[in-house]
Amino acid sequence: MKVFAVILIAAGIVWYFGFYSKDALFHDYSVDSGSFLGRKSCPNLVPHNQYPAGSDQSLGFQWAVTNPSSSCPAEVTSFAEGCQEFFKQRQAYQDCASP
Repeated sequence: MKVFAVILIAAGIVWYFGFYSKDALFHDYSVDSGSFLGRKSCPNLVPHNQYPAGSDQSLGFQWAVTNPSSSCPAEVTSFAEGCQEFFKQRQAYQDCASP
């Protein structure tokens, strides 16, 4: 009887967290319609570093992430290319996410 009770409790916990997670509860309301809390869901536009680790472009992208209020270097370099890519992706995300 104790084994059955433990299995039943474990199944209930799995069911609760599987079906009542935050994402599952709000999935129908936050889809790109923007109807839930006046916001859109733009998960595919969140800035991400697509460059190979250690490359100049990757370093420029990472620099822009940590210095978001700065501007990219004026020189046309691989570092500046990565930096500009971050700001381009961030702007696309902000344009999508704004009500």
